[in-house]
Amino acid sequence: MPSAGADAGSFELIKWYIDVVDQQGRSAIGYWTSLRWGPLALRWEALSLHQPGREAQHRSGRGAAESPGRVGGTDLDGRAGEIAWNSRTLGCEVRCRPWSAAHHATLLHNDAGQVNWTCESPAATVSFSVSAARGAGEPPMLVVGDGYAEQLTLTLAPWKLPISELRWGRWSCSSSRRSLVWIDWRGASPLTLVLDNGAPTADARVEDDHVRIDGRDLVLTGTRTLHARRLGDMALGGVAATLSPSWRALEDRKWLSRGMLGGETGWAIHETVRFP
Repeated sequence: MPSAGADAGSFELIKWYIDVVDQQGRSAIGYWTSLRWGPLALRWEALSLHQPGREAQHRSGRGAAESPGRVGGTDLDGRAGEIAWNSRTLGCEVRCRPWSAAHHATLLHNDAGQVNWTCESPAATVSFSVSAARGAGEPPMLVVGDGYAEQLTLTLAPWKLPISELRWGRWSCSSSRRSLVWIDWRGASPLTLVLDNGAPTADARVEDDHVRIDGRDLVLTGTRTLHARRLGDMALGGVAATLSPSWRALEDRKWLSRGMLGGETGWAIHETVRFP
């Protein structure tokens, strides 16, 4: 396999991310990833299920499953159609019905490559239908609630990103159909992007426990850890083993919190990534 320390030729990483949280605080998170790196080409998928008071369930696998994608046309408000994803490897079917239009942004563009981000659905009604795991004694699971979907494409290898810390999160309130999505980069090329109901907002600030927009704070409380892991511990189709020890030590922490913005309350999933 290519290595991070060598010139391995062209690089393209495409990652889909879809999540949902239901009224009981159960969450499901799905990843679909495609990597082309010099002669290497592979796809892998992962699923995490979290229930309060129970041990998390994780599934992953390599394969040729099709990526999530749009089905149907636009609705009367101009929103793009439903997002659908079926993974036989993971035993799950996912449907995502957006509340608002997608938003696209090029987060970084330099001579080495670029980072393109499409917030496919800043907020949505999402369902994860997950089959029982073989031999695990777990029943089938259906999680339906407020969710989110995005697609990230990198032609710049991650170890070339001018970032020391990344903060990302999403929050939605179904009763008011309000949502916030945030990206905050710290390091050589700082960047803060906050979408309020799918539209960029100016003068925003992102911290670990709150996001400030228009002089008001989205306050995150009751935080519960979904995972705290290093890149070398993740199932990435064997790619992590090709990276340097420092990159395998990359730290990723993801949480589930209740979020309140004024009188609007909903669920937030958010994370911090610390780069080597």
